[in-house]
This record gives sequence, structure tokens and C-alpha cells, in this order.
Amino acid sequence: MSMMKQLVAIGAGILLSVNYSALALTEQQVISRLSSIPLFVLMTDKNEPVVLSLNNKGKESQLVRFYLSFSDAQVAFQDLQKSNPQLAKQVKIVAASMPQFFELQKQNKGKEVALILVPARTSIEATRAVLQEQGKPSNQFEGIPVFFATGDKNGGMLMISQGDKKFTPFYFDRSDLQKLLAEYRKANPQAPQPKIDVIPLDRVISSMISTPNNKPDPASETFQFVPSSASLQKALESQGKK
Repeated sequence: MSMMKQLVAIGAGILLSVNYSALALTEQQVISRLSSIPLFVLMTDKNEPVVLSLNNKGKESQLVRFYLSFSDAQVAFQDLQKSNPQLAKQVKIVAASMPQFFELQKQNKGKEVALILVPARTSIEATRAVLQEQGKPSNQFEGIPVFFATGDKNGGMLMISQGDKKFTPFYFDRSDLQKLLAEYRKANPQAPQPKIDVIPLDRVISSMISTPNNKPDPASETFQFVPSSASLQKALESQGKK
């Protein structure tokens, strides 16, 4: 199926199922843990993605942007209204999912149009703040930032209990993690106070996937990804309008 036809399927909403039978089981498991992460893409009323043309030092490139933040997608739409008002009249913001993005990116490898995952601007700012607090260069971070807490009694990553299960959450929005830690501190005033750290999403994913040259981190069995509450709310609202 072509990239265009695959993108048309996105219009069905973030709960659209995708067949990952061709993927290795370990990769399939990792992808499934990202299924709750919503994305937003600009689509025309013909169910075609808005393809941007960029010129970098004389080199022309085409790309489709998938935004982790609905607000950033809105800004992109507003920019389109200014640069191409006729096209903007035919465009809307459509919710997609992270697994759909990875599947499309895999199928689109080597094609002329690149698929780009755009981190939330607020997350980029939060990443800089975290790195500055740690005394690290704030301009050398590359990738999609995800936030986690450190400082359990053994000095490792903070784990959350849910029933009889424990998991290590990675948040796409630092403010959501801050709210969790505020509750944790209130419930555990005598416990070591956790701190927020940040890591690129691709490094977390790589640590979870087993390959002939890589054995996954045993702790990765507990890794779970938590969507931005604001983005999730917008994605659910868009489904309700269908």
C-alpha cells in the first residue's frame, strides 16, 4: 500500500488497528506500548497529507510532519493560513497514533517524501531546563524527549505500583510527571525525593528491543509510555466529532 493510501487510513482515528505481523515480536511489543501516544497531522479534505517543501542550501526536500502537540499542529495550520490561504480552507488537523507513524515511516523508507516526528515545543523547553539544572549542555540534546524520575531508595529509576504490578513510566510531558511526583512526595514525605531526568525516545526503544547484537535491558520489561494529558484529551475530542 502506498504512503498516500496509508495516510488516508489515518482519518479513521487513533484507534485504527495496524497489522504488525511482519515485525519481530520484541519490536511488536515495544510498538504496542506506544499505542496510547497520540499524534496530529495536517490533512486535506481529500484525505491527503499536507506535504511541505523545504529548501536547505539549494537542496529541495519534501516532508510530512506529525506533531506530538496539538497546539504545535495548530500553529502549523495558522502558518499555512498565512502562506497558502486557499489550501488552508481545505485542511484540518487529524489525530493519528505513534504505531501508525512508525509503520508508515518504515514503509516509506527511501521514498521522496520524508515523515518527520515533531516534539512538542514545551517539551524542548522543559528538556533544556532539566539539562541546565544538571549542569549539562542544553543545546546538544537530539531526538524526542521523554521524562522519567530517579531517586528510589537504591538511587535508580522510580517505579510506580498499580495493583500487583510495577512499571517505570516515561512521560512525554514533564508537567504530567511533576504532578505525579507532587503526589508521591505528599504520600511519602520520608522517602528520598525523586528528581526528573530526560532521555531521547529512540534510546529507550533501543534498550527494549532484542537483536543479535543487543540484549535488552532487563528493566525494560517495566517500561511504559505516558502520553501528554493535553494531547490525549484533544485526540479524544477529535474522535468524538467524527
